[in-house]
Amino acid sequence: MNETIDKLSFLEKYHLDSTFLESGYQWEEVVDMVGDYIQREDSIKEAGNELFNKMLSLTEIAYIKKRTKHFEHLAEKVIRKAFENKRANVKRISVNDYLERITDLIGLRLIHVFKEDWSLKI
Repeated sequence: MNETIDKLSFLEKYHLDSTFLESGYQWEEVVDMVGDYIQREDSIKEAGNELFNKMLSLTEIAYIKKRTKHFEHLAEKVIRKAFENKRANVKRISVNDYLERITDLIGLRLIHVFKEDWSLKI
């Protein structure tokens, strides 16, 4: 993994000290998810580019922007959701299922001048 996350700096930066303690995660689990995400980052960006190009070809768009989730924000979300899900008695996100359970790894923002300009022709 080219990028690393220092536990103490990360938890302080995102104000997650107590949330992490209550999440039930071991730090290595978070690091494993981040490492897996970084290894897949190129294919995730490619999928985002495909969605971007598909949207451009389907509708009249005044503005479009795409992004992929930064690895630190993935770690922050996983910890925060684990804390929330623990209270709801929902299984923690793992390296085996984060791709399916984190629904905003790729984001597209499309702006149309008029709502009538939006028509999806899939």
